Amino acid sequence: VDFLLVTNRHPGMKQEALLSFDATVSAVEQMDKKTGKWQPMTLEAGGERRTGTLHLAPGDGELLKVVRVVKK
Repeated sequence: VDFLLVTNRHPGMKQEALLSFDATVSAVEQMDKKTGKWQPMTLEAGGERRTGTLHLAPGDGELLKVVRVVKK
């Protein structure tokens, strides 16, 4: 499991972050700031990549949990 903190450093403008993950990523979850619980993030499959989009308010950030498939 890996964790990412994606932030918008711009204090006055909304930003959109397009995230791309390789095929080893099985799921990405986003921390709900109000409940403190993990919520699944929607990922679009495209070949060997998976992509997701975050909409960030000015000065805001999102904590993500990245779950990978471990091949034995």
